Amino acid sequence: MGPALAASLRLAGHRPVAVSAVSDASRRRAAELLPDVPVVEPARVLALADLVLLTVPDDALPGLVEGLADTGAVRPGQLLVHTSGRYGARVLDPARRAGALPLALHPAMTFTGTAVDVQRLAGCSFG
Repeated sequence: MGPALAASLRLAGHRPVAVSAVSDASRRRAAELLPDVPVVEPARVLALADLVLLTVPDDALPGLVEGLADTGAVRPGQLLVHTSGRYGARVLDPARRAGALPLALHPAMTFTGTAVDVQRLAGCSFG
């Protein structure tokens, strides 16, 4: 979901500055949808971006947020957005306490992991 959202934001005039990808599949999606965007560690993404999309599996989200906040990676005023359907904005409380602006958005569509998702997001509702 992350590369598709970032590619959609690019179409709207925003500039993705970095992406983090762990699995082979996520690296492949990043290379396909964001070919000129560097793949870096999560803390580096936060150092470079004003808007950060946290598009990890639901089970990984609380630990990721706590780890980023505990290590000082979160900057005051930074927008942190998660896309989990399981959690509301409260899961971002550790980042909020570090000064981040939390936002929970869940696109109401099924993602294919391909470039078709970018176009489908244009008319997608978010919860």
